[in-house]
Amino acid sequence: NETLSTISVGQWSNLLRVIQDRMKWLYGKKGVIYVSVYAEQTKGHARFNLVTLPKLPPIIEQEAATYHNTYRETAVCPMCSVVSIETGGPRQIHIDEHYIVFTPWAPTTLYEFWIFPRRHQTSFMRVGQKELDSLALVIRAALGAFDKTFNSTPYTIVLHSSSEKKTSKQLHWHFEVHTNTPFDNSLHVGTGIYFNPIPPEQVAGRLSSAFKREFALLVGVS
Repeated sequence: NETLSTISVGQWSNLLRVIQDRMKWLYGKKGVIYVSVYAEQTKGHARFNLVTLPKLPPIIEQEAATYHNTYRETAVCPMCSVVSIETGGPRQIHIDEHYIVFTPWAPTTLYEFWIFPRRHQTSFMRVGQKELDSLALVIRAALGAFDKTFNSTPYTIVLHSSSEKKTSKQLHWHFEVHTNTPFDNSLHVGTGIYFNPIPPEQVAGRLSSAFKREFALLVGVS
């Protein structure tokens, strides 16, 4: 069966456009404050889920609050600062004209990585076709590299984007990829502190090499 890691770049591009269209339609519904977009890839079939919510989910609320507070004090988006810090650093997996892929310095799941637009953008729904096509290639290469590097470990890919309702709560949209494999310890259960046994720099190094190979295969470069 085809998976999110094996479908074509063209299929990914069409999928991203459909997600945009469905989000636009759902945000037009009464009582919808946020549309959560995610997909779980297991050993079998995967599909994207769009779930409507009557309020911002806690993680989006927290990211938006961080953005608002930091921007008010410094006039700089905190995630734009993160993108700047990660550019060319040991956690960078890939970078191109539009996007950067990197492992976060404090991951909460094994092999976690993020895909961010390099330019400050608050809404995924406003991404144009050229940038969508570029994103499709980046996501497909990243997931293909992930599968080959970590033996098709089950994962969830999730979109974080600002609500389309009239609100001051904005954030820098991005995709996150989290594995569905638990840590070998339970420190986070009682403390909220995550102990990750694998340094993110090590994960980035392995994924970066695999990404280059996968990217070359997709664009037909030997």
